[in-house]
Amino acid sequence: MFFPATANIISDKCGIKNAFSFDLNAACSGFLFALQTGAAYVETGRYKKVIIVWRRQNVINTDYTDRTTCPLFGDASGAVLLEPTFEDVGIMDYIFHTDGSGRKYLHLKAGGSVKPASHETVDAKEHFIYQERTKRF
Repeated sequence: MFFPATANIISDKCGIKNAFSFDLNAACSGFLFALQTGAAYVETGRYKKVIIVWRRQNVINTDYTDRTTCPLFGDASGAVLLEPTFEDVGIMDYIFHTDGSGRKYLHLKAGGSVKPASHETVDAKEHFIYQERTKRF
C-alpha cells in the first residue's frame, strides 16, 4: 500500500499508542538509513527505545523471463530494537554517501510521476526492474 504508511499499520497491529511511526523509502539501503535514523534518536536521548522494521519486496517488480535480473533480486525483511547501552557494543560509527549518477543502470522505467502507469507501459513491461546491459568483450 502506498498509504496509509506501513509503519502506522504495524503500530496499530502491535497496539503501540504512545509513540510515533513513519515510513522511510530508500530501496535496498533503507535498512541502513533507518538504522542510522533510529540510532540518532537513541543517541540524543530523545527516545529510549526505537524499533526498526524493514521490508523489501522485489518480487512484484521482477520479470522472471529476464534472466539478467531475476536471479539478483528477492524479498527480505527484519526487525531490530535499539536502546541505549554503556557496554562497548552496538553501533560505533556510520558514514554514508549517496551517488545517484548510476540510476540509469538500474531502475523502473515507469510507474512514477515522470512516466505514470498506463496500458502502454504495462504492455511494454516497464514496471519491472530494468538493468542496463553492458557490452561483453
